[in-house]
Amino acid sequence: MRVEPADAATRRACRDKVKRLPPSDREEHWDVKDPWPQSDGDVRTFRAGSRITVTDNDDEGSDGLVTLTSPVFTDRPTLRGARAVLTATTTLKCDAAPGLYPIYRHRPDDRHDSSNPPWARLRIAHAAPAAACSTSQATAHPSRTCEPVWPPGPRAA
Repeated sequence: MRVEPADAATRRACRDKVKRLPPSDREEHWDVKDPWPQSDGDVRTFRAGSRITVTDNDDEGSDGLVTLTSPVFTDRPTLRGARAVLTATTTLKCDAAPGLYPIYRHRPDDRHDSSNPPWARLRIAHAAPAAACSTSQATAHPSRTCEPVWPPGPRAA
């Protein structure tokens, strides 16, 4: 086999073809026992109405200063912790449609506009037909936490 250098037109065509390709899927799949999120590509799947715990390893010493928002959160949780790991617990809206949702992290020094990129993402799974959900009921029981749905989809009976 003999390899010859490509001419400029061939290199340009290849470069243009690569630019037109869809972005690669950056979604990562970590073990459900690992704190979430591990990275901005760590997408976990939950059911609507679940109470979830979010973990942040990047804001050491920022107890009570960092908040989170998402279209599927019922509130604006504040990250708390005395050590290197901050956590926040929140409830997902019962009426959240299945799909992928962003989570935004807000620090005191951040600009207050919508230009911040998503800090993490979560997926809402299809709910079982008989699974009734009440966000007010879920928020009334703060000790009730939820395990992620893994693999995505309904659990076996």
